[in-house]
Amino acid sequence: MPKVSVVMPVYNGALFVAQAIDSVLCQTLRDLELIIVDDGSDDDTPTIISSYRDARVKLVRNGKNLGIVKSRNAGFAAATGQYIALLDSDDVALPTRLSEQVGFLEANPCFGMVGSWIEIIDDKGTATGEIVRYTDAPEEIPIRLLFNNCFAQSAVMVRADILPAVPYRQMAPAEDYDLWVQLCAKAKAWNLQKVLVKYRVHGSNISLLKLEEQENFVAEVIREYLAKLSVVPSEREMKVHRRIATMQFEPSLAALCEFEAWLLKLLAANNKGCYFEAAAFQRALSALWHYACRHSTGLGLAAWNAHRASALCGLSKISTTQKIRFLTLCVLKRRRLPFASRGR
Repeated sequence: MPKVSVVMPVYNGALFVAQAIDSVLCQTLRDLELIIVDDGSDDDTPTIISSYRDARVKLVRNGKNLGIVKSRNAGFAAATGQYIALLDSDDVALPTRLSEQVGFLEANPCFGMVGSWIEIIDDKGTATGEIVRYTDAPEEIPIRLLFNNCFAQSAVMVRADILPAVPYRQMAPAEDYDLWVQLCAKAKAWNLQKVLVKYRVHGSNISLLKLEEQENFVAEVIREYLAKLSVVPSEREMKVHRRIATMQFEPSLAALCEFEAWLLKLLAANNKGCYFEAAAFQRALSALWHYACRHSTGLGLAAWNAHRASALCGLSKISTTQKIRFLTLCVLKRRRLPFASRGR
């Protein structure tokens, strides 16, 4: 099999880095190099790394703390493999992760990137019972990325020859999402439909500490992506877009009207510019509209009626079972709406 470079940045990761290193060195795929970028750690991390005598471990030391983006890019620059796999220093790769991902990319040369499902573990390494399943088909992934991330960074492997000259831009902690969008414009991508990585959630996770900064960079990535559709969203439209993506909103008919108008605007833009495959884009937007209305079943039959009245309804296949469940929830959760909220 081709050589794989595993890039692992670390900063003060003494609690978990040994587990991450061991999970790479115990891979069934043996032709690999583990490039550890120590970003100026001042705990026991350097000592732990130095204790490994395996020739496959290559250490890059930053003279001072440079941050995650520069550390990741330094790891990429030092990589010599045909494929580059990512793993954070607090996560764990299952033994067959690399061999299965290389096998997929070797068998599918039109794909430039592959991830997998992840199992969530806590700071003690105990499974929480949650598995994150990314089920989008390859043709759906570029569209999904218009709304949110659908790859776990620690589960991704890419072909080295499709990477930009500077892979990560200064968008931490959303630098991974930004890179996936760039790569999916060059080649197909997919997630293997199985767990290959254990992802650790704990109090020091960057995404938990910098949520506001992350959201700002995610919005920047999405604005750039929307520009490919020749769409320049207003601040209000950007907020609507993010609420649709996260399904975090207070259900109301006014909100549904805003969502419908925005999705129809995107549909019209793609029909004109043909950036995404038309049928796949229609299905994706229709599905989002269905989810938004399902989220709003507290409005009672008003949510069902809004869903059925929209031009977005019917553009995606919704099973009879899903329709019955949706209608049932609307009936069971119906409530008397304030007078000003009645009607569309």
